[in-house]
Amino acid sequence: MRIRTRLYILAAVAIGLAAALGVVTFRAAGTVGEKTRTHQLAHEMQTAVFNLNLLTYRYLDGYDPAVEQEWESLYHDTAVTVGEDLDVAARAEYALYGDLFWDLTISYKHEQRLAEAGAPEEDIRAAVLAREELVPRLLDKSGSVVAVASEISDASFAELIAAQERERNLTLGLSLSMAGAVAIAAAATAGRITQPLSSLAEYTRRVGRGDYTAGVNVVGKDEIAEITSDVRAMVEKLLETQQKLLLTNSAIESSTTGIAISDLEGNLTYVNPAFLEIFGYRDAGEVVGRPAAGFWREPARAKRVIEALVNQNRP
Repeated sequence: MRIRTRLYILAAVAIGLAAALGVVTFRAAGTVGEKTRTHQLAHEMQTAVFNLNLLTYRYLDGYDPAVEQEWESLYHDTAVTVGEDLDVAARAEYALYGDLFWDLTISYKHEQRLAEAGAPEEDIRAAVLAREELVPRLLDKSGSVVAVASEISDASFAELIAAQERERNLTLGLSLSMAGAVAIAAAATAGRITQPLSSLAEYTRRVGRGDYTAGVNVVGKDEIAEITSDVRAMVEKLLETQQKLLLTNSAIESSTTGIAISDLEGNLTYVNPAFLEIFGYRDAGEVVGRPAAGFWREPARAKRVIEALVNQNRP
């Protein structure tokens, strides 16, 4: 497998785990938000009922129409705030609580109308008894509403804590999984890269020291294997060229024909043994560096030839 492919897979794994972590966090945040709102609404209903009870006692103290209006306003505002987000049982209890209060106000107003109309005492007393029976029922119902709202509040709070705990555990688990997967994949990829590179570096050092018997074994089809193959081919070509040069040098050294090599300035840089023998020298140091034209029978012609060769090889 190519290194680039390994890195793509590593990136894909990291992205996948990060996406999973994002989904879990998003869903957990939604659950936490929902439970938080339910807890707040239940608490608001409890607070509203407590305040409505206070208004009920004020109303019973004098049956003031202004207090009645204030009670109805608070009741409706709370109903609008809660909407349909709370449990059906809580909303049903709250609706019955409102119905009992309105029955109480209607009963009181009926009693007042009977008194104003001079109705018989028995009818008025019956109306008073009906009103008085509604008061404990109203207060009991307020207690039921508070109890139901309290249960919902406690349950939603417990679910909120549980949701936060699940989110924390899932986040920690996915984070550790992502870190572990990335670490393992990175370590495997690093090992797949560093070991072949170390082998290749050692191989090139040995070749650089002239040890052409050195070998390097890098298997696979990735980029490092391709580079290693190219380096081996280059070294083999270099060795082949060197062998050819050795053969050529051996042929020149053993030739019975005098051979000399000069630089572009016309000065000798190499002469073979036959050249030394022909011109009566014992060591190449006696002639290397001297003008090649000096060894021609016609130095002027030699100079022209050298100049022509130099001009021919200039860019």
